[in-house]
Amino acid sequence: MVQIGLSSDMKTCNICKVTLVVNENWNLSFQRKNYYICKECRKKYSKNYRDNNKNKLKEKYTIYYKENTDNILEYQKNYYEKNKELKKQYSIDYYKKYKNSIKNKNKTYREMNKERIIKQKNKWRLNNLCIKRSSNARYRAYKGKASIGNYKKEINNIYKKCRELEKMTNIKYHVDHIIPLNGKTVCGLHVPWNLQIIKAEDNLKKGNKITKNYNIVVTSE
Repeated sequence: MVQIGLSSDMKTCNICKVTLVVNENWNLSFQRKNYYICKECRKKYSKNYRDNNKNKLKEKYTIYYKENTDNILEYQKNYYEKNKELKKQYSIDYYKKYKNSIKNKNKTYREMNKERIIKQKNKWRLNNLCIKRSSNARYRAYKGKASIGNYKKEINNIYKKCRELEKMTNIKYHVDHIIPLNGKTVCGLHVPWNLQIIKAEDNLKKGNKITKNYNIVVTSE
């Protein structure tokens, strides 16, 4: 028998037979009447139970989630808001500690699921076409040194309005720069107040000119 600690209040784990200090919670995990299980033995028991009852637990959790979806999402949201910085720091520390392992795991997953990943990406592009367009425009502006400040959210909203308009009218629209990024005499910036939504055919006619002769559907104002 192995003894840990010097407290007079000692109990022995019924599995590994190690003597533990009862009032130290990190040492003692489970107790029922005169039956005690230490933390390590409890962990092994739980792991074995999960491994041997995967389908049963999966079904149980699925049912529970369906019945309590709103409460679970609300709890997760509140928890995240209260512990945002803590979770962020934990993620950073975890990545630093297991960087190589994470990279190898991701690489293996990509190699084994190439077709699935391609399908997921294509599906995402179709469902988020406005965000993809906004991202492409932001990249072009960055390469052309025409991007200032952090207006990602505002610009994404303009592209969302453009996409919604296309769905409602079944007409092609573009998000146009009022002052072109590559104008002949002056160059504009990729910022919300320099964007407008006009018909695609009008935008193609406009080109790099500065003009207000076209029917402006939506501006950032």
